[in-house]
Amino acid sequence: MNLLKPLISIASRGGFRVGLILLTISLFTGLVTAAQVMALSYAREASILREISLSPRVVVDREPGKDALKVEAAALKLMDNIVMVFAVDSPDQFLSLYGSKVEGAKPGIGEVLVGEGLKPLVRDGTILIQGHTLRASGYISSPPHLSSAIILTPETMRILGVETSTLYIRKPVEETEVRLTEAPSSKALVRGVTEEVLSSLNLITLLLISMLILTCVIQGYNAAHESRRVLRVFTALGSPKRSMAASLIILALMLSLIGVAVGFSLGMVSSALTSSILSVWLGLPYIKPVAGPESLPWVGYILASALTSLSIGLLRGYSVDSG
Repeated sequence: MNLLKPLISIASRGGFRVGLILLTISLFTGLVTAAQVMALSYAREASILREISLSPRVVVDREPGKDALKVEAAALKLMDNIVMVFAVDSPDQFLSLYGSKVEGAKPGIGEVLVGEGLKPLVRDGTILIQGHTLRASGYISSPPHLSSAIILTPETMRILGVETSTLYIRKPVEETEVRLTEAPSSKALVRGVTEEVLSSLNLITLLLISMLILTCVIQGYNAAHESRRVLRVFTALGSPKRSMAASLIILALMLSLIGVAVGFSLGMVSSALTSSILSVWLGLPYIKPVAGPESLPWVGYILASALTSLSIGLLRGYSVDSG
């Protein structure tokens, strides 16, 4: 006797407390996903954030000054990436201020210098910006915070027709303008602190998964107990207990998959929203959350935990009520 279809039909009409079970799995999955993705995204960019905040090489002004280089800056969206575009009359001077390393030649009209992190956007030596195909004359390999930047001439910027902000950059007149107290081996310090934060986050994640397991066991048991009349009908019709148990496990698998999928989507959306809020309210750099390979195992752990605990709860509730 095929019991899965009747069980799914009952669940689709609100039986087995499906709504509450899906909500629980989705919320826990969303919390874990958002926390892991946010933390790992910031951890991957920790060295860049450190360089931006602790190692200034230049002074940036709104007004022109002595020996200052005029820079026209614009933020453009390329393939879902926010990219900084800088137009300068002297690319060599701009790059020397930051101690940049470049592979290739300086850009001319209709050409651009592309940060190494944007290489995937280059096709056949060209890159599409604002509907214009520009030739990549070279690549910026360092410093890290310019790996996602594009440098071009003011003439090329005018061809793009984008709105820009005018800045003036120069070397500091006095060392005190950029002097910051920095601990020895600060890179190792940043790495160590990041690893410690991730370890603490992993413990919190394990605690959330433990709470999910306990909640799913209880909800599975209560769902089977509240549906005991329906289950007893199947028993009275001579349905094998093994067949019923297998159908309940498959039902638990379906609910777990749906709940984890919805929760993962909610986690990605909420992490992106959180990063935007932090960048606006606290002035932190916006980090685009990316679900890397490090966060995917946690999704697998949640799915396995939800499936196992929900199956145990349903089977326990069924066995108690069926005798």
